[in-house]
Amino acid sequence: MPEALKERLGPIGAALPQGSPANTDVAASAESAGYGALWVSDLTSAPVLDPLLCLTTAAAQTERALIGVAVILVPLHQPIRLASQLASLDQLSKGRLVVGVGFGSRPEIYGRYGLDPNNRLTRYLDALALIRELWTTDSIDYDNGLWQIEGPTNVVAPAQSPGPPVVIGARQPNAVRRAVRAGDGWVISGSAPPGEIEDALRVAREELELIGKPAEEFPVIRRMYVCVAENDRNGLERSRAWFGENYGNPDIADRSVTIGSKAAVAERIHRELESGIDHVIVNPMFDEVVQLESLAQELEELS
Repeated sequence: MPEALKERLGPIGAALPQGSPANTDVAASAESAGYGALWVSDLTSAPVLDPLLCLTTAAAQTERALIGVAVILVPLHQPIRLASQLASLDQLSKGRLVVGVGFGSRPEIYGRYGLDPNNRLTRYLDALALIRELWTTDSIDYDNGLWQIEGPTNVVAPAQSPGPPVVIGARQPNAVRRAVRAGDGWVISGSAPPGEIEDALRVAREELELIGKPAEEFPVIRRMYVCVAENDRNGLERSRAWFGENYGNPDIADRSVTIGSKAAVAERIHRELESGIDHVIVNPMFDEVVQLESLAQELEELS
C-alpha cells in the first residue's frame, strides 16, 4: 500500500521565497534542515517568480522533500496546458509533486486575463475535473462550451498514478465541504483569523464523518506567516511592510503573523499541530534561510 499523503508530508513544510532566484538556496537548506515539503504560491498581487518554474528549480536542487503549490489559481490557466506542466513537473521531481488548487477570493483579477469573473467557480470545477481526466487517459471527447478536445490529448502521464495528490484551498463552509469531498487534502489560508479556522475545522470534521472519509488519509494543511524577532515591534513593522508590498494591505500582518523569539514561534507552531492541523507551511517573509534553520532546531526539540 502506498504511503499516505499525510505521512509523506510530515508535520512541517517550508515556504520558498519567490522574490528572487535565491529560492534554490532556501530549497536545499530547508530539505537539509528536515522540512518535509517545500511550497510556493500562485501570487497575482505582486511581481514574483512563476510558481511552477520555482518548483522545477527546487526539485533539481533536492532529493527527498515533496514540492507543492498552495495554491495555484486554476481558472486563470488553460487546462490542457496546466495538466501537461504539472504532469511534467511530477515526472521531473520523480513523483514528489503535491498540487494545491483554488480560484481566489478576488474576482477583479479575472479581467486581466480576459476572463469573466461571474463563471469562475464553474470554470474552476470543470478545469479541475478535466485536468484529472487528462492525467489518466490518452484520448478524450470533451466539450463544455469553454474547451473542446477531441482525440489524442498529448499530455504526458504523471509519475504518480492516477496523478499527483490534489489538495484544495478553501475558507467558507461550502467550499470546505467541497474540498473534503473532492480533494486529497485541504489547505487553509494563511490570512484566516483563528475563529474562522476553528469553525472551518469543525465543518471539515463533520463532512469527513458524513461521507465516511478517514481523517488519517486527509491532511489539513495551513500556511503560517512567521517572524523570528526578539523585538516584536520591529518584527511587526517589517511584516506590515511585506504585506503592503505583496498584498497591498499591511493590516493583514496584524492578524496573520506569529512574531517572537524562535522558541515562542516554534511553540506556537507546535500548538497549531495539536489543534487539528496536520501540516504547517512555515512561511518567514524575510531572512528565510536563517529563520527556517533556527525554527527547525526548536521544532525538533519540541517533538
